[in-house]
Amino acid sequence: EALRGLGEHCHPTVFYLRVRPFLAGWKSNPALPGGVVYEGVWREPREFYGGSAAQSSLLPALDALLGVQHARGRDYLVAMRGYMPQEHRKWLAQLEAAPESASLRERAAGAGCPRTAEAFDDCVEALSDFRSMHLRIAAAYVVVPGRALSTKNASGIDAALGAHSGGKGSGGTGVVPFLRPLRDATRATAVGCATRPRAPESGTLAARVLALVQMREIVFALGLLLGAVAARALPTS
Repeated sequence: EALRGLGEHCHPTVFYLRVRPFLAGWKSNPALPGGVVYEGVWREPREFYGGSAAQSSLLPALDALLGVQHARGRDYLVAMRGYMPQEHRKWLAQLEAAPESASLRERAAGAGCPRTAEAFDDCVEALSDFRSMHLRIAAAYVVVPGRALSTKNASGIDAALGAHSGGKGSGGTGVVPFLRPLRDATRATAVGCATRPRAPESGTLAARVLALVQMREIVFALGLLLGAVAARALPTS
């Protein structure tokens, strides 16, 4: 619901011309083709990506837990981990290194319980819905304003900022070609048993995750996982 209300307080054109150029970073940015010199830190110019949701460990963790495999865009997603805290990177690596037999997807598919498979597919669907909404927002706030500026005679600061914004995400990727395969790969992770009608109150990701973790085996697996994460978060003496 928060994403759907985004346009109420942030117009796409304002975002594209006034906000987004400052998020673009200086890697794959035509305005700064040689990067930026950090005086007093490095003598040579450095290039860094702009802010990207892929720099958060949240969605990669959900992908790892649900078994979502991203064949397309994987190199970029891995590169974004260089912007995460070190412990977050280690956590994701541990999640992805778990044996296939321990994955939630394998447990849901082989549990012999339709409710387990349905609950798992509900979680996959919620994540897919989120990525579909993200795709629509990116198109509205990046692709459409970029095309509008390219088809009319923009002048002054709007033309300059529009030229440097381009049709890419702030991390430097092409928006639609990058995001659509991520959404499609998420959909493909479902075990194919989501036949139960969705209750009106179960449309949020949190509600569907709660439905999933009610299953005994998966609760146990997540308990072990969260316990390990909590232990790593404790300060060492």
